[in-house]
Amino acid sequence: MAQPLLYLSLYFKQHRDNHYAALQRVRTHGDWEGWMSHYLERVDCTARQANQTTTDLLALFRTDRARFAAGARGAGTMRVYDVLQQKVFVSIKRLAESAGVAVPTATRAMNRLLDLGIAQEMTGGKYGKLFAYERQLKIMNRTEIDG
Repeated sequence: MAQPLLYLSLYFKQHRDNHYAALQRVRTHGDWEGWMSHYLERVDCTARQANQTTTDLLALFRTDRARFAAGARGAGTMRVYDVLQQKVFVSIKRLAESAGVAVPTATRAMNRLLDLGIAQEMTGGKYGKLFAYERQLKIMNRTEIDG
């Protein structure tokens, strides 16, 4: 499923008053130029935020991949990291299936990811544990848009 490259709605939600004021000026004064200027500034701001998010994610992946690879044993272990990066939330069973490795291999790799602080266990239980790439989530969930 395709996702929007630029999520303009977030900015408009965060700055609702300015957005509606610009729309009102179009209605009351025919200020289309003002509206276009306002809208294009928002596109620029959102594009800069998307670029920063992409840059930050690539840097995180590069750094964490190198840290994990330093002690990894085999390509299957590296596939576990790749699956975590793609799925963000995952169980050991799903991790093993998606990486094409045995459950013990996925478990060892996850334990290493946990030891390195790359992955975090999110459920706190003994069974049905879910693991997350929390720093990736934090980058992806940033909502502050300047401008």
